[in-house]
Amino acid sequence: MLRLAREVVAVVRAESAGSALRAALTTIARAYEPGDALARALATAWLEPARDSESALAVAWAEEQLRLALEDVLAADVARGHVRDDLSLGTLSWLLRAACETMAREAPGLIAERIEALLAFVVRH
Repeated sequence: MLRLAREVVAVVRAESAGSALRAALTTIARAYEPGDALARALATAWLEPARDSESALAVAWAEEQLRLALEDVLAADVARGHVRDDLSLGTLSWLLRAACETMAREAPGLIAERIEALLAFVVRH
């Protein structure tokens, strides 16, 4: 997951300001696709936290790094007036990361639609 957080940062840096959030969400959603190694590893980590608290802590820390990467994207978009500002950046980035995480249980054909729904929720119109 730390690799994913680094990938999100790299993708965002390569994108134009208007498409950085879409690129970040797409990158994260792809990593959580059903059957992906990350989705399998997280499922294992969630099911066995009592047996391996060190792994559970590592996953929680990596999840926070991913959330912080999203928060950075959102902060830039809020400054430009592109993203809603009625929720804290911490809450909004947490919601987006959690929503992307649930895509591990979605039908692959619905991922693009889910990303559009997230963008509609976040982006100012």
